[in-house]
Amino acid sequence: MSEIEKRPAHGLHGPNAEVSVYTPSTGLVVAFYGVIGAMALFPLLMVSLPPLADLPNHLARAYIINNLGASPDLQRYYAIEWQPLTFQSIDLILPWLGRLVGLELAARLYIAAGFVAIVGGVVLLHFILFRRVGLWPAVSALLLFNFMLAWGLVSVLLAIGLAIALLAAWIATRDREGVLLTLIFAAGALLIFVCHFFVFAVYAVLIAAFEMGRLLQKREWSRLPQRLLGYAATVVVPLLIFLAAPKSDTPNFNAYGGIDDKIRAIISPVTMYITWPDYVIALSAIGLVAFARRQKLIAFRATMAWPLLAITLCTVLMPSQLLSVWGADFRLPTVLMLLLVAATELRLGSKRAAITFVSLVAGLMLFRCVTVTLDWRRMDADFAEFQAATGDIARGSRIIAVQSTEDHRPAPAPNAFPYRHVAALAVIERDVFHPLLFNKPTRPLRFVGAGTELESNQVYVMRPIGWHPARPEFAGADAGTVGQLEQIQERVQAFELVTSTTDWSDWPEHFDYLIDFSYGVERNPVPGLLTEVRRGSYFTIFKIHPPGRP
Repeated sequence: MSEIEKRPAHGLHGPNAEVSVYTPSTGLVVAFYGVIGAMALFPLLMVSLPPLADLPNHLARAYIINNLGASPDLQRYYAIEWQPLTFQSIDLILPWLGRLVGLELAARLYIAAGFVAIVGGVVLLHFILFRRVGLWPAVSALLLFNFMLAWGLVSVLLAIGLAIALLAAWIATRDREGVLLTLIFAAGALLIFVCHFFVFAVYAVLIAAFEMGRLLQKREWSRLPQRLLGYAATVVVPLLIFLAAPKSDTPNFNAYGGIDDKIRAIISPVTMYITWPDYVIALSAIGLVAFARRQKLIAFRATMAWPLLAITLCTVLMPSQLLSVWGADFRLPTVLMLLLVAATELRLGSKRAAITFVSLVAGLMLFRCVTVTLDWRRMDADFAEFQAATGDIARGSRIIAVQSTEDHRPAPAPNAFPYRHVAALAVIERDVFHPLLFNKPTRPLRFVGAGTELESNQVYVMRPIGWHPARPEFAGADAGTVGQLEQIQERVQAFELVTSTTDWSDWPEHFDYLIDFSYGVERNPVPGLLTEVRRGSYFTIFKIHPPGRP
C-alpha cells in the first residue's frame, strides 16, 4: 500500500534531519518495471538480426564451431583450439544456443540476457544498499542502448550485469566469513572472468575498493590480513589462468587517445550512433538529474564512495587502446553510471511526483526504443539484402571485404560502423574463408591450411604497401592497376586490428571475390582484375581474375 513515511535525510538537509518520502505500492513498481522491460526488449523483437558492429563476426565464429566437423570447406581454412582466455561466454553460449533455436534467435536471447543482468544487477545492488527497490533503479534501462551495444560488445554487457550483482552479494555478506562463502564468491569471480576478463578486472577493483573503504571507516586493522586473504582467495584462480594463458607473439599497443576519443568515452553511456536521438537522451538525463539535485531529492549511500572513486579514477586514466584492445576507455563510463544509479535513491514527496517521474522515464524509454527500432529495421533489411546476395558467391571460396567510412545513399544509415563486419555473414551462408574473423589468442578460432597463406611476422602498422605477385598471370598488371591494387590494400588495412599480421600486399592471388561496401557509390575499384557479379544498394560483389581474363 502506498504511503508517506519519514526517512533520514542522509545529510541533504542537515545531520539529523528527516524528510517525507512517498513509498509507491508494489503494484506500481512491478507495472513500471514490466513496461520498461517490455520497451527495452521491443527492438530485439522487431529485427531478425540486431545490427551491432561485431555481432556478425561473433555469429560466424559460432557457426564455424557448430559446423566445422561436417563441412570440408570450413576445414580447409579453420580450426577450433580452446585456450584459457578463449572461454568467453559468447563462444560458449552462442554455439550451444544456436543449435537449439538458430543463430539469429540465439543472438537476440543473449542480448536480452545481458539487458536482464544489467537492470537486475542494479536493482539488486540498490536493494542491498537501501533495503527497498523503488522506482529509481529503472533509470538503468536508459543506459542499455549505449555505445558498447552499438559496437556489439555483448559479452562485456552481460559480464557487467553479473559483476554488479556479485558486488551486491559481497556487500550483503560483508560481515560473514567461511570457506563455503569464499568458494561461492570464487566461483562467481570465475564466471565473470569466463564472460569477459576486462570486466573481471573491473570487478576485482570494485571489491578491493569496497574493502579499503570499509577498513578505513571501521579501522579494524587487526582484521586486515584475514580480509585480504579472503579477497585474494576469490580472485586468485582467474588471475592464475590469465597469467598462464598463451600470449600473442605480436607487440602490444597502448594509446591514451585524443580529445575526440575522450569525448566519445564520456558520452558513451547514452549514445549509440552519436546522432540526434542520442543528444535528446543525454540532455534529458542531465536535466533530470540536475533538477533532482537542485531540489535535494537524491540521497547517496556512502558505502559506495570508495568503489565509485576507484572506477572514476580508472575511467580517467584508462587509455583508448589498452594492450592492443581498442575502445577500453568507453567501457568504464557505463559501469560508473550504472553504479551511480544503484548507489543513489530518488526521494519523492508525493504520489503526484512519483507519477510524474514514472511518466518522464517511460517517455524517454519509449523515445529511445522507437528510434532504435527504426534504425535497426533499416539496417536489418540491409543485412538481409547482403545475405541474399551471397548466393552468387561460390561455396567454400575466399573473400576480401573493403569498407568505406561514409554512407552516400540518399537515405543513409545512422552510421557506417555497424556494417563493419557484415561480410562475415557470408561465412554462415556459403562456408567461405574470411580473414577478418576474430581469432587467436583470445578466441578459439584459428586459421589453418589455405587460411594461413596471408600470415606474416609484422603487424600492419609496420608492413609496407607493395605488389609482388608470385603467379605469372598476375605479373602483367600495368602501373595503373598496381596503384589501384595498393589502394585496396590500404583500405583493408585501415579496418584491421592493430595486432593483425595479415599480409594483404598480393591479395588478388589469395582471394576469389572482393566485396566493396561503397554505400551508394557505383564503382569498380580495379577494373583490370574485377568483374561485377552482383550489385546491391550499398555493396558490390566482384569476381577476381588475372589481368585480361574476366
